[in-house]
Amino acid sequence: MDEDQQTTPQDQGQNRFDHDGFWKDLIGLFWRGLLKRALPELYAEADLTKEPKFLDKELTDTLQVTESRKHVPSRFVDKLIDIPLKNGRSQWVLLHVEVQGPGGGVVSKRMMGYLCLIFAHYKRMPVGLLILTSPRRKASMDAFEFEQYGTRISYHYNCLRLDRLDDAELLASDNPVDLALYAAKVAFRYRKKEQQRFKYLMELTRLLADKGWDMEERRVLLLMIVRVINLESPELCQRYVRHIEEMEENNVAYVTFVEEYFSNKGMRQGLEQGLEQGLEQGLEQGIAQGRRAEKLETAQRMLAGGMSPQDILKYVGLSLDDLRTLQVQG
Repeated sequence: MDEDQQTTPQDQGQNRFDHDGFWKDLIGLFWRGLLKRALPELYAEADLTKEPKFLDKELTDTLQVTESRKHVPSRFVDKLIDIPLKNGRSQWVLLHVEVQGPGGGVVSKRMMGYLCLIFAHYKRMPVGLLILTSPRRKASMDAFEFEQYGTRISYHYNCLRLDRLDDAELLASDNPVDLALYAAKVAFRYRKKEQQRFKYLMELTRLLADKGWDMEERRVLLLMIVRVINLESPELCQRYVRHIEEMEENNVAYVTFVEEYFSNKGMRQGLEQGLEQGLEQGLEQGIAQGRRAEKLETAQRMLAGGMSPQDILKYVGLSLDDLRTLQVQG
């Protein structure tokens, strides 16, 4: 077994969380912010008015992913993204996310292997980007080096290490993806201390409310943060819902999104039990007060802002028929 794939006791709690889904959604929804953070030169030349092509099917076919690797829990996220450029051309980006592997000795070999397979299949050279979500023992993780009998290979790629990012800089940043990266750092740092994760979730929610970003962007980003912080205690989930209900007095309408997430996450039963214990502003009360109208209004604004129906369905508790009706009305 590769050292990256070994499961440690510290990992076991984290493996319950869908890291794969979190990173795929973050990359898909906030690719502009990710480019700005990790590949600023490409960000400057990218045509940000156009959407990229996510070549996931092509990458899967090229890497010839086996059934056993498909089911490795929360370890790897691979994306091949075709980024449009201002000059009319495009640039492929091979993005590989390593999630919480305790080792690190083979990650450079994987990056080299992906590069060779893509070049052999497409005759096209991608820009490499590795994201490491947890600390690694090796000081340098951004290169593959090989030399033997006169043959020399040196492959250097971009490497974004979350443990090397400055917390204060991330919190002060005007880039929405930086707040999600900070939340991912917190989630790893306090992976066995849910009270601490709850504390940071409260602080991040207040900070996000003060950001001058578009309301829909803030709502979607909040769900990304809630997901990666990954509260498991129904009591803490309920306290959090009460907190954001109080924030709605300042026109920060987050409750519908978070309620739907907790409901889908399987927290409904625990939250209902909390209501029976006398929490007057619990989740079911909020749902009973007619959130559907707000959901429809939110979805309509998302459609007007250009967000795709597929992305809207991830974050708003409506049916596809509801969205079709809104599109017809719009």
